[in-house]
Amino acid sequence: MGFGTWLDRVAWAVVDVVWPRACLVCDAPLVGTPRVDLCATCEGAVRVVGSEACPRCGKPRGAPGRPRRRCRACRGRRFAFRRAVVAVRYEGVARRAVHELKFLRKPLLARPMGAWLAQALLSRGWEKRVDVVVPVPLHRSRRRERGYNQAEEIAAIVGEALGRPMVSGALRRVRATQRQARLPVKKRRRSPEGAFAVVGAVAGRVLLIDDVLTTGGTADACAKALLAGGAEEVLVAVVAG
Repeated sequence: MGFGTWLDRVAWAVVDVVWPRACLVCDAPLVGTPRVDLCATCEGAVRVVGSEACPRCGKPRGAPGRPRRRCRACRGRRFAFRRAVVAVRYEGVARRAVHELKFLRKPLLARPMGAWLAQALLSRGWEKRVDVVVPVPLHRSRRRERGYNQAEEIAAIVGEALGRPMVSGALRRVRATQRQARLPVKKRRRSPEGAFAVVGAVAGRVLLIDDVLTTGGTADACAKALLAGGAEEVLVAVVAG
């Protein structure tokens, strides 16, 4: 064992005594490891969206490595955004992480989620395709209730990883909408229409960040507002879908 490795182990042992660490999802102790967010079991259970990703909406088109020819999520639809990337499948650990970040006030979960998304984007070379990172905004009433905007927390991590500025105030939600999970599919698509507006000037190629992609209605409404406000192009990046 090298001196540096030994010193690292001593440092983490001290941290574990003073401030015991636990997995942010399952609460398993993170003792004797440099991990600070998720345990190896939870991290290993997250399934990355790979070759089965739809080239338009980013959602998986079938089982891992076995894509269907057509995407059931966006077939027959047109979006204002150019393309979308979805990092991981919305299931198991990823679904629980999204839920707890949004509803159980666990903003630290934005760190692993932002890392999943940044890795997906960097592996595709998207840092070369965008100029600015913009999070999907929350309505002020919901942000006041939650205490933070989960998309903004994730966008800050993605922007740093890609070396691009994150502009949190570029978009504003001018109309509160119902929670998407409570609406049937057709209403989910229509609900966000006209709910967003650009604040100030927007220029260049925008990377829009959100936590979950369901029907794509929210991303589409945001993209329309950004393009109307001066954006050259809008790409979408979402943690899970």
